[in-house]
Amino acid sequence: MGVEHIFLASLLLAIPISARYVTAFQLRTLQDQLHHREREIETMLAHLKGLRHEELITRRASHQVTKQQRWAGTRRQIMAMELERVRRPVAVTETEAAESGFEPEIPPEWTPEGLRPSVGAPDADYASTVAAQA
Repeated sequence: MGVEHIFLASLLLAIPISARYVTAFQLRTLQDQLHHREREIETMLAHLKGLRHEELITRRASHQVTKQQRWAGTRRQIMAMELERVRRPVAVTETEAAESGFEPEIPPEWTPEGLRPSVGAPDADYASTVAAQA
């Protein structure tokens, strides 16, 4: 066996060993790329969860705004009905007062003898007749 045979044997042994190292390095590179992409996917999933959470919050806020608008409209209608109800009896009372001859009550006057009805009060005639009889 000469040097040629040793070189040939070493060459024949070097080819499978080299192929094994090359494939090992390629597998290591592919594994690193896989881990890197898994981290990217986890990051994207975190972003997706964040976006879904924001969407949920936005949807809830829009529902709340819709409910508030509905309540505001209802309150506005109630206030308009109240205002109309308050305005209507005042107008009716004024016309009824003119028709029925309603006169407001006049408070009594104080005198040294005690309280007596005012001069223009409807009870003034009664009080004066009671005072005259006494």
